[in-house]
Amino acid sequence: MTSRLEEQLQELHRQLAATQSLDPQCQVALAKLLPDINRLLGAEENAPLQSFTERLEALQLRFEADHPALAAALRQVIDTLAAAGI
Repeated sequence: MTSRLEEQLQELHRQLAATQSLDPQCQVALAKLLPDINRLLGAEENAPLQSFTERLEALQLRFEADHPALAAALRQVIDTLAAAGI
C-alpha cells in the first residue's frame, strides 16, 4: 500500500504544482493535511484518522468544480487509504 500511496501523493503534488489558482482557504486546508499524510507514511503513532479522512473528502469536494484533475488525484489517495482501512 505504501508505494501505491506514495505514487498517488506524488501525482497529487504534481497536480498542485500545475494548479494556477488555489484559493487561500484550500491552501490552508492542504497545509494542515500534510503533517497527517507524513505521519501515515512514516508509521508514527496513529492520528485521529476519521477526522483526517473527513477533511480529505471535504477538500476533494471543494476541488470538483474548479480543479477536477486535482480532485481526481485526491480521490485516488482517499480510495487507497480506505482500501487500507484508514
